[in-house]
Amino acid sequence: MEVNYKLAKWLNNEVSDQEIANLDGFETYQKIKKFSHELATETLDKEKVFQQIESAKKRQKLNLKLFHKFAAAFVLLIGLSLLAVLFGNQEVVSLSKTEQILLPDQSEILLGANSELQYNSITWWFNRNVDLIGKAYFEVEKGSTFNVNTSLGNVQVLGTKFEVNTTSNQLYVHCFEGKVKLTTSKEAQVMHAHEAVYAFKDGGITKEQVQYNQPFWMGKQVKLTNVSLATLTQFLEQQFNIEIDISRVTNKKKFTGSLTTKELKENFQVIASIYKLKIKQISKNKYIFVEYEEN
Repeated sequence: MEVNYKLAKWLNNEVSDQEIANLDGFETYQKIKKFSHELATETLDKEKVFQQIESAKKRQKLNLKLFHKFAAAFVLLIGLSLLAVLFGNQEVVSLSKTEQILLPDQSEILLGANSELQYNSITWWFNRNVDLIGKAYFEVEKGSTFNVNTSLGNVQVLGTKFEVNTTSNQLYVHCFEGKVKLTTSKEAQVMHAHEAVYAFKDGGITKEQVQYNQPFWMGKQVKLTNVSLATLTQFLEQQFNIEIDISRVTNKKKFTGSLTTKELKENFQVIASIYKLKIKQISKNKYIFVEYEEN
């Protein structure tokens, strides 16, 4: 009985080998102890492997859940993008008369005749962008940056009143109130109230002071004070969609008076009388001013 008790303690590593080395069958007992130890280790390793497998399964399930969430978010994003493109795009085309447009943020646009404007009503609160072909007058509510995109440059404001007028060869921006920034492919110009900028297709930019308080095309007449012939012709080009060549005119006289926004012929008569010019039509929409003295 005492021998069995001592062997049990030895198997449990509570008794040293020397204490039972004199027992009969010690070598056999050693083999039994070694086998028992290997069996316990093997069992422990199996449990560890099982735990690793279960952990891997849990990670796989978690990764699968994350994948499903990302996939759902991606599908939602694509759906919202398609919704914005298919149903959010608003296009306004003005033919023979001006059109008044009220944007989602209560900003107002007066779109000139023969002009086109596009914006997206769904994404408007995140991206106040409009694309303009032609001319328009803007009264912008304060808020995030408001962009007017044209073929010759980008007009950027925060809250102000301004006019944008585009043709195939030039872009005209006039700030009536606040501050406006025009950015072209070559440079940027900032305008304050009563300043205007002409940006040309060749990259050139000119800036000038202006004294009128609304776009030419919004009323029946426009009053001008002490402006050059170049400014007069630019007004006519914008208003009537024509081209005027004044390269042969040397008269530097300034003009003060009124011009009509409806009758091109009447304006030509006024300008020809003041500057002593002959006005020749060389194609459907192109004219040349020539001084009387020139043959």
